[in-house]
Amino acid sequence: EDLRESLATSRAGAQRLAAELEVRPSQRREIVTELETATEVVAQLPGRRAQLEVAEAVLAAARAAAAAETEHADAVAARDRAARVARVAVAHEAHVRAARITGLAGELAGSLEDGEPCPVCGGTEHPAKAALAADGTSAEDVEGAEQARSDAERILGERSSRVAALAERVEGARANAGGLTLAEAEAHVSDARVLVSMAADGEADRETAMTSLRIHDDETELARATRLELEQLCSVEEGKTVALEQALRHVEREVADARDGHPTVAARRSALQVRATAASAVLDALATLDNAARNRAGRASELAAALTEHGFAAPDAARAAMLTPVHLAELDAQVRAYDAELARVRAGLAEPEIAGLPDEPVDSAGLDVVLTGLRDALDVRRAAAADAGGAAGRAVDRSMSSATALRQVEAAARTLLAAVADSAPVLRMANLASAAGSDNSRALTLATYVLVRRFEDVVAAANDRLVLMSDGRYELVRSEEREDVRTRKTGLSMRVVDHATGSERDPRTLSGGETFYVSLCLALGMADVVTAEAGGIDLGTLFVDEGFGSLDPHTLDAVLAELGRLRAGGRVVGVVSHVEALKASIAERVEVRRLADGSSALTVRA
Repeated sequence: EDLRESLATSRAGAQRLAAELEVRPSQRREIVTELETATEVVAQLPGRRAQLEVAEAVLAAARAAAAAETEHADAVAARDRAARVARVAVAHEAHVRAARITGLAGELAGSLEDGEPCPVCGGTEHPAKAALAADGTSAEDVEGAEQARSDAERILGERSSRVAALAERVEGARANAGGLTLAEAEAHVSDARVLVSMAADGEADRETAMTSLRIHDDETELARATRLELEQLCSVEEGKTVALEQALRHVEREVADARDGHPTVAARRSALQVRATAASAVLDALATLDNAARNRAGRASELAAALTEHGFAAPDAARAAMLTPVHLAELDAQVRAYDAELARVRAGLAEPEIAGLPDEPVDSAGLDVVLTGLRDALDVRRAAAADAGGAAGRAVDRSMSSATALRQVEAAARTLLAAVADSAPVLRMANLASAAGSDNSRALTLATYVLVRRFEDVVAAANDRLVLMSDGRYELVRSEEREDVRTRKTGLSMRVVDHATGSERDPRTLSGGETFYVSLCLALGMADVVTAEAGGIDLGTLFVDEGFGSLDPHTLDAVLAELGRLRAGGRVVGVVSHVEALKASIAERVEVRRLADGSSALTVRA
């Protein structure tokens, strides 16, 4: 069933990849269109930058024109003020000169003397001299007014020249600004900057599109290769399915034979377990019987010694001599009666009429001694009889228990023999399945037989990467040798084919670095097989702990390249290592540093 499900999963995966491959050309055209658009935008970047420079130059000219216009307006205002001052100075000078001319007649009359000729008319008589004005204007006043007018005209000329120069500056700046106002020039610069930013973003878009195109092509090639692998895997699994179905039918026949009339193998196993339990009970009973036999022999020796010690010829005689408590009480009563009778006799002998008998010696002391001896012998016999009776009772009980145990042991032995005969086929089947008996000449367990096919898939997946990491030198093959020196089981051992020497090697002869990347290839191969067998469930995250320090630089590059392909395929690969060379190869990492106080600090680099 697992293989059928795996085959269905592989077929579904191949069909899904085929559907994806059908739409990938249109997706690629979309990416190419995005790339072409971004390339066109990037191609416009130099022109847009030049336009920005021109717009910025125009903005500078517009700003200069605005500043020049402000200065020109200020200069015109200053010129107008200077013109007003100059007009006032000219009027003042004219007024002063007129006043001076008016006051010259008074000054001349003041200088005339009688009889002296007039400097104007030459006459010596001066009948009507002009009067001198009260506010007469002097020559110094005229010179001052003239100087003020000259200064005002000079200032007016300078300011007029500045107005003309600024007017030319304004015209030049306006010409440089192309007739644009400051607001218009600023708007043009803003637009140009937006265009340059868009073109610059187009560079990133182009890189993104190129990366997307490359990834799309890689994924397409991967999908094609994966589809081909899945189709090949489907063919292989179809063959395996046929073979397993044949094997299943064979096993079903063997199971039917193993049931031996029971509804299930488990039912027969339960029945055999019951028999095995009975056999175990028989063994225990046999052990008990053996112990009972040894105890019986010991007790028989003890019984014989006790019979000899107490003067009995056989156990029956001891049983016959055994007294009951009633009988013992009767004997005690007889002894007491005897003692009473003896006392009565002695009292009678002490009477006068008896005492007057002849003086012949009577050996009463001898009688007392005999009586005492008889009493002691009676006590000893009573004790011996009690001991013999107890020993005889215990011996009888043990004999009866031993006989009962013997009958139980004999019954259990018969049950054991029957159970052994009935369980022989099942035990043989169990030994075959567990490779515990001599019938399984290959020492191949049933579980190992099932795992061999998956193990071959793992080895094949590992070789795909091992060829790259070892530059084609090493290849793994399954071996029929023993899996370990401490076991006789086979089926899951490996050999390493060294193509450099053309020989097969034990994996334990590999160096530390070779062992590391061979183990890494096996782990990745196992992950691939598990993913393929798990119905599309991916092992998305892998961690590789240490081992990189044992690799030479070339092999380290090959291992990192393979891990990079896994990462490009969508898996997250975590590496735990102290090798400094990995820092230059892995950008995203977490560095752990030991501090002086014994703690540690983490540095995340992404």
